[in-house]
Formats: sequence, C-alpha cells, structure tokens
Amino acid sequence: MILHRMRTVALMLTLAASIPAAVRRVDAEGKMVQGLDAIRLLCGRGQYAQAEQFAYRQLWKDMEQPQALYWLALALSKQGKNDDAAVYSTYFLRVAENPKAQVADAQKGQVEAQLKRLNADFERSKAQHEAEAATRKFASTDTVSDLWMTEAKADLFSYYDLHHWVVVGGIKDRPAHWNTGKMHRSGMRLLDEYAGRKGVLFTPSVKRAEEAQGDLYHEHHIKRLGILKRVTRPPARPSP
Repeated sequence: MILHRMRTVALMLTLAASIPAAVRRVDAEGKMVQGLDAIRLLCGRGQYAQAEQFAYRQLWKDMEQPQALYWLALALSKQGKNDDAAVYSTYFLRVAENPKAQVADAQKGQVEAQLKRLNADFERSKAQHEAEAATRKFASTDTVSDLWMTEAKADLFSYYDLHHWVVVGGIKDRPAHWNTGKMHRSGMRLLDEYAGRKGVLFTPSVKRAEEAQGDLYHEHHIKRLGILKRVTRPPARPSP
C-alpha cells in the first residue's frame, strides 16, 4: 500500500477569531483610500511589499475577490515570489469562472499568460512526478513528492477559515500551526508538519448538507455563500 505524504486535517473552526489589525489606509494626495483602491495605488507606486500586506487583509474573510487576488499575484510576482504568485493567479482564474465575478476576458487572458510563465518549473516537475508515480513504490511518507497533493482540490476557504494568521502578523496563545504554513494550489493550507505528520493539507471540517443544520460554522458559510464548502480528494493509487 502506498503511503501518501498528504494528510487532510479536518478541524472544526470557531467564529470567535477576528483580524488583529485595523483597516489600513493610504494617503492619495490628501485623500485617504483603503481596500482595493489602496492596493492598486501601492502597486502603482511600486510599493509591492505593502500592497501584498494590504491584499492579505482584504482577503481575510473572503478569498473569492478576483481583483484582490489579481493585485496580490501581481505584487508577489514583482517581488520575485513566483510560486506564491502562481497560487493566487490560480485562485483568480477559479473565481473568474463564476459569471457573477464579472471578470473581463482580456484580464483572464492576461492572467492565464502570466500563470503559464510562473508555472513553467512547477509543470515540468509535475509532469515528471506523474510519469514516475505509476511505477514507483514508496516505502515511507518522507519519500512521496508533495506534487501528489496537487491532485486534491478544495473550494476556496478564507484565511479566517483556515486559521492562516501568518499573513496578518501571527497570533499569540494559539496552536503553533496557526502561525505557520502557506497557501497551496489546491485551495487549502500547506503545513510542513502537523502532529508528527509531514506534508499536511489543512482545511476546515466539511459536512454533508443534512449534517450541517445546527452547526454554526457551516450555517455561517451557507448564509454567506449559499453553498457548503467542499474538498475533493484525489483517487487512491493502487500499490505496484
């Protein structure tokens, strides 16, 4: 039996946590602007590190904001953080599939072209991994490539949902994993290690609709998004 390095951790999240910083504003020639206007302004000034931080706060409770994702990916790429930029470009294109997002075809085409460039090394590694995975026998979780996890896919949970406090400066007196990790192309949060397991994809608990009634976390999402969030697990590979 193949031992997969990926572990999807389903934990119930509370609704008590809130962003630990006030809304930030930028001075635009005597006028204070915030939100997307501030992010655009900072990118226009070449202040990409600041734009990145503003974008994280903009996305804190709602990852399905295409323009915030667009500007965040741009700010990251301008800083040479190409893999992170590729992650958020991937999210942008997923959100843009929804007609309600009202994303122009020209902008989608621009991001698709950028993602092709950003993903060049990743796609080569992924193709090599897929070619080798069918015939390779793994002896332990440490020998399985993290690329296997790209076969998993989740609806886009927010940083708030994922306890991804690292993007807003961290939080004290909470589990250590709340202050570590990075966002993954699957839509989940990738932790190097959790409870002794290496290569962990972290996601909130996911329930069937009939089980969600009376669960405040899931009722919150149904009210906000109209749907239950989902995680699609990759198919198990047969042992060679």
